[in-house]
Amino acid sequence: MSAEVKSHLTELLTRALAKVAPQQPGSLISLERPKQAQYGDFSCPAAMQLARSLKRNPRELALELVAALPPPTGSSAPKSRATGSSTFACAPRPNSTS
Repeated sequence: MSAEVKSHLTELLTRALAKVAPQQPGSLISLERPKQAQYGDFSCPAAMQLARSLKRNPRELALELVAALPPPTGSSAPKSRATGSSTFACAPRPNSTS
């Protein structure tokens, strides 16, 4: 995966975090490779990291982060896993104009 894609996702997630938890630093955003490929190309554990300090459910935080993202272009829609991580698959979406 290109560094440009990772950088773009990090920027989008930093903006989403500013909407969901404006008092939290954007430096909390990090992208990791999921341990299982079925979960996509990247995983962002920010919701898990913030849950305790915000006294919030990590899954709810992950859902809010995903909802605060702009609509995807060139990738599948981000998902929130039951663990509270947000996952992203960056493969091109199939053309749905058939």
